[in-house]
Amino acid sequence: MKIGDRVRLMKGTEEGIVVKMLDKSLVEVEIEDGFAIPVLESELVVVSSDESTAFDMPKYESQKPAKQKTVYEQPNQLKGFHLAIIPLNDHLNSIYFLNPEKDDILLMANEINGKNEEKTILSEKIFAEKFSKITERNMDHINTWPPLSFTILTENSKWSIPIRPEKITVKIKSKHFQKDKTEIPFLNKKGYLIPLNQALKETVKPEKIDVDKLKDSFFKGREETESYRKSDKSNSQVPEVDLHIETIDPYYEN
Repeated sequence: MKIGDRVRLMKGTEEGIVVKMLDKSLVEVEIEDGFAIPVLESELVVVSSDESTAFDMPKYESQKPAKQKTVYEQPNQLKGFHLAIIPLNDHLNSIYFLNPEKDDILLMANEINGKNEEKTILSEKIFAEKFSKITERNMDHINTWPPLSFTILTENSKWSIPIRPEKITVKIKSKHFQKDKTEIPFLNKKGYLIPLNQALKETVKPEKIDVDKLKDSFFKGREETESYRKSDKSNSQVPEVDLHIETIDPYYEN
């Protein structure tokens, strides 16, 4: 069993899609009405394409004309990372991160507040050509949805020069919902796609160290320490101690 599999609960009639591996034997399943629940793998069965034949269930042909397939029908036609927004009802939406690339990635998703501070809402590994659910948002408050930032580190499956981490920031707005819904790869649901290659993108570069400035700071610190020690010695007064026996012992008599 893997992420993206359509499954059915053995002790019920609910069906859904595996959206997250919670443990070795525990997965998170998003059922048809949009709710995600943890379920043991032993209580699930993968729904196959010919399941209706196996259970002698009648097939009903749709009377509607077949719709033309969208360009996103096949997962390998997606280029670059994407966000997918799946409406659960008239108000609630699920937001997914899609990884159509050939490499596994490590993803950290953050929300950004008005002070440019960030809070992590997801941190996990997303396998090649897989997806992960990020969060849920209410359309009634779309104008107050905080921006999202994604820090992406590509794993090296073989010996090669590592790719520097990428950081992508995106603000979901009303304009992203103005287009018609399309078939979302991997999820097999209708929704909206946001290509992240059009969002604010930067490469996380290591900070350059100025060796000369670093040396100067060492020497400056040393000079300040020595100056402090000298001033401390000059200001300190050695106390005088009278060692005469008359002073030490007031009861002494000659």
